[in-house]
Amino acid sequence: MEKTKCPICDKEINQLSRYPKTICADCGSRTLTENNVKIDFYNEGPGGDFYSLINDVKGNQHECYVDGKKCYAEEHRFGGIIIQLPQ
Repeated sequence: MEKTKCPICDKEINQLSRYPKTICADCGSRTLTENNVKIDFYNEGPGGDFYSLINDVKGNQHECYVDGKKCYAEEHRFGGIIIQLPQ
């Protein structure tokens, strides 16, 4: 698999052609809302169903920020969550 760099911290990560601006897991663990509140992203179960979690409240917010950079979280094609910079 080809390598690329995280667009936020420059850490080397696997390149995903479907998600070219994917951030690394370390940066993905630091997601915040526009108001600097921690936001996390999950799948409801094995079948997917994306949701966000802010202060223990489920929602459907995809936008987040990492180190002041706007990012977008979505369900990965084969499950899990991908966070990337806007295309």
